[in-house]
Amino acid sequence: MKHATKLNGARARKMLANGTRVIQVCNPITFRDFSVKGAVNVPLRRINFMQTVEFVKTDPIIVVGEDETDVSSLQAAINYMTNYGYTKIFYVPSHESW
Repeated sequence: MKHATKLNGARARKMLANGTRVIQVCNPITFRDFSVKGAVNVPLRRINFMQTVEFVKTDPIIVVGEDETDVSSLQAAINYMTNYGYTKIFYVPSHESW
């Protein structure tokens, strides 16, 4: 994935336990049913929200996709975040990989 580093579930959980922010790019129903504990839901249609949140753009952030077959939405979210200055982006393809 361009502009981000892939994580396995164990590494992502360790980073979350150490305070790394997690956003889950999925629709609200999927988030309700399959959310990653501690994640913030940001549907792709609202990804511009990331320019206004109180995240430090140089801190690591993990992006979790909706499912492993929809890499285009995950890449779009990562591209958007890169364009708004986020520099340490990691990703997990889906909540199933968490």
